[in-house]
Amino acid sequence: MIVPGTRSSPPNGVLPDDADEARPCECRRRRIERARNVGIKGSLPKRFRGVSFDRPPVSDMARQPGLSATVGAVRRYCETIDEQLAVFDDLSESDQVVLLNETLEVLDQLPEVHERLLEAYLKRDLAELSRLVKEYLQVADSAVEERFKAAVLDARHERMTERMLPFLEKGGRFVAVGALHLMGADGILARLKAAGYDVRRVY
Repeated sequence: MIVPGTRSSPPNGVLPDDADEARPCECRRRRIERARNVGIKGSLPKRFRGVSFDRPPVSDMARQPGLSATVGAVRRYCETIDEQLAVFDDLSESDQVVLLNETLEVLDQLPEVHERLLEAYLKRDLAELSRLVKEYLQVADSAVEERFKAAVLDARHERMTERMLPFLEKGGRFVAVGALHLMGADGILARLKAAGYDVRRVY
């Protein structure tokens, strides 16, 4: 919804022109980007904000003689950002509309959802985490739900596992993935076990 603002202080990056019709202000792009960043920060626990390979201390280590090669050796990606975003290309526009509408219906519940997922994760309770995921990913249209899971979870489980296996074979490696990819009969832990690895919880 566009709410026209005043010429001196548009509240949402929109200005009325001489014909009293709304038009984008030059600041609109900046406002959208700022709102997006605030939304992302608000969904992450404070202690995890800003963690990145591209920021100190890892970025500082990468510039130090003798350490740059070590950082470069471990800095690999099981999945790129472009690949993450492209998963929705496998879903039809009608499927995406269904998923978007269902998300909007429970939008006000998402903070509580995140808290319950985080609580289960911190308790190391993968069974409860799996139950919550099944509960929250339910879609009224079961066919859409299956296509969503196939694109967003199953296909990515396979891709990430295939990419990490050669990396793990070298030994002494650490891999970080989203918790939703760990559990389930088709999850990464099950795939690693099938590949012959002894999978144990150490934390």
